[in-house]
Amino acid sequence: MLAFVSGTLPIMFLFGILGVLIPGKYMKYMLKANTVLIVTLGINLMMKGIRLYPIFDLFNFCGM
Repeated sequence: MLAFVSGTLPIMFLFGILGVLIPGKYMKYMLKANTVLIVTLGINLMMKGIRLYPIFDLFNFCGM
């Protein structure tokens, strides 16, 4: 749990500080960028998890 907190806390503080410093008209762009970042990281972690199962060896066969 400590490793998770130490990895996510700096990013959460950074987005919080940027949310206060960025003017309101750019907030929608920041929210879209955050959404793309979260989805990209989620897909990346999901693919790493799928590769752990030997039944899904198709991903290794394709060169991914």
